[in-house]
Amino acid sequence: MQIITKMCCAILITTTLLSVGVSQFVSAQQSQIPRGQAAWSPDGQFIAVFYTEPDIQTLQIFSADLRPVASLQLDDNLEGLIWTETRDLAWSPDSTALAAVFIGGNAEWETQAYTVIWDTDSWTPRVASSYQGVQLSWSPSGSYLAVGAIVIDAFTGLIVNELLEYEQLDVNWVVWHPTHETQMLLGFDQQINIYQPFTGEIITTYPYSGVFRPAFTPDGQYLAVENGPFTVDIVDISMYQRVGTVEPTGSLAEPFGIRWLTNTELALTMINTPLEIWDPFTNEIVDTVSVSSSAWNPQGTQFLLRSTPLNNPLGRPPLAVYDRVTEGIVVQLSSQSTVQRLSLTDQTNSTYRTLLAGTTIINDISTNEAVDAVIEAFTYPDEVGSVVFDLNGTLFIDNSPPYMLSVPSVGTNTLSVTPYSEADAQGEAGLAFIVVIRILEDTATPMPLPPQSMHLGGTTRVELMNVL
Repeated sequence: MQIITKMCCAILITTTLLSVGVSQFVSAQQSQIPRGQAAWSPDGQFIAVFYTEPDIQTLQIFSADLRPVASLQLDDNLEGLIWTETRDLAWSPDSTALAAVFIGGNAEWETQAYTVIWDTDSWTPRVASSYQGVQLSWSPSGSYLAVGAIVIDAFTGLIVNELLEYEQLDVNWVVWHPTHETQMLLGFDQQINIYQPFTGEIITTYPYSGVFRPAFTPDGQYLAVENGPFTVDIVDISMYQRVGTVEPTGSLAEPFGIRWLTNTELALTMINTPLEIWDPFTNEIVDTVSVSSSAWNPQGTQFLLRSTPLNNPLGRPPLAVYDRVTEGIVVQLSSQSTVQRLSLTDQTNSTYRTLLAGTTIINDISTNEAVDAVIEAFTYPDEVGSVVFDLNGTLFIDNSPPYMLSVPSVGTNTLSVTPYSEADAQGEAGLAFIVVIRILEDTATPMPLPPQSMHLGGTTRVELMNVL
C-alpha cells in the first residue's frame, strides 16, 4: 500500500457562531447529535433540529450545509422548568422568525404549554409566553401566529382572537392558508373547520379521518387531506370540493405523512414503506425514495435524514442531507470529527461542485472539466490533525487545510476520505466520506449534480450550477 504525505502551512478557517442570547454550540466531538423533529427554513438557509438531553430539549440551528449556527434552550426564558417536551416547530414564511411550542413542567408537577418565537438575525426571543395550544401555523404575511385555536400577534405575543371556547387540546392541528390571510383550518376528530381567523366565522367544513395534518400546495390552490384508510383527497379550495383521490400503497406515518414538494408533486410518507411522490392530477407515482423525511428543502430536491443506533442498521451518518433523485449524501455531520463533504474545486475561478457520497452513486467528471480542479475535503471542525484520502487503496495524507487531492486519471475510482485527530493519520479516526468517481474523456457529458451554496468561515462559496 502506497502512502503519500503532503505538508503545507495550516490555514485556519473559522466558523462564525451567532452568540447573542443563545448558548454556544459545543464542538461536534462533545455534543449529542440532534434527534426528533426538524424543519428547513423557507429560504433554504437554515435547518432547525430538536435533540434531547436529560429532561431538557435543545433546538439546534444549522446552515443548509450542516454548519452549526446556534443552540437554543427552550427553558432559557422561562424560569422553574425541570423538563420539556417539544410539540411543534414552524418557520415564518420569510424565514425571519422561528417558533416552537413545547410542554414544560416544574418541580410541583405543574404542566403548561409554552410558545417561543426567535428572531433569526440574532437568535434572541421576541416572544416567550404560555398559551393553551400545542400546534403552530404562521399567517402568510408573517404578522400572526396560530397557536392551536389562538391567534397571536407574532411581534408582541398579544392574543388577537381565540376561536374556541372549549378545550384547546381537542384541536388535532392548525394550518393557515399559505396565501389567504383570512382562511385558517382547524382539525378535530372527524372534521376540518375552515375559519376566518380574525372574526371566528366558520367559512365551511370538510370531513377527514385520523390526526394527519393536511397540506396546501405552495400556491394555495389545492389541499391534500387524509379521508379514510389509504385515501388522500385532493381538494379545490375555491369551493372546498374534492377533485381527485390518491391511494398510497401503505399506511401514512403520523402526523406529517402528507407534504407537497411542488404544486404538482405530493410526497406521502408511510410506515415501513418507501416514500412515494405522486402527481395527483394524473394519479401516477412519479418517484419513490427509499428513506423518509419530513424535512425537505424549499425546492423539494434534498431532504434531511436523522439516524440513531436503534434505527440505523445501514450505518448511515447520524445527520445528513440527501439528494432526492440519487439518494446520495450531499453533506453529513456526526458526534465525532467528520469529513462533511467533498467538492470538485476549480482553483482558477473558485467554483465548487459537490460530489455525492455512496458506494452506488457515480460522480461523472470529464477530463476537460478537471484540468484546473482538485478534490477538496471539508471537515467539521474546520481543522483536524490530518485527512487521509484513500484512492483505490493508495493513501494520500494531508496534514493541514485546505485538504486537497489531485483529480485521478481516466476510469472509475473509489475514494474514501477520513479525518484523524493527529497528524500523519495518527490518533482517533472520524467519520469518512465515500464517493465513486468516474473520470471520462472530455467528449462525455458529466452527470448533473444539485447546486449548493456552502457557508464556510462566514463566507459563501457558490457551487457550479448543475440542475437536476
